[in-house]
Amino acid sequence: MSENRHRIEYSVEFKIKVLSYKNSHNCTLSELCNKFKIHSESTIYFWQRQFD
Repeated sequence: MSENRHRIEYSVEFKIKVLSYKNSHNCTLSELCNKFKIHSESTIYFWQRQFD
């Protein structure tokens, strides 16, 4: 039996909002996850790499 996982898709605007907040407030990935209700720090890390 396989577990059914739902992938959350975030808009480009949301990603930019999160990354902008990180840059202006010098937050950790963990703090961002808590503030924006993102389940994984690696999600934000991936966004950073995408927008570099």
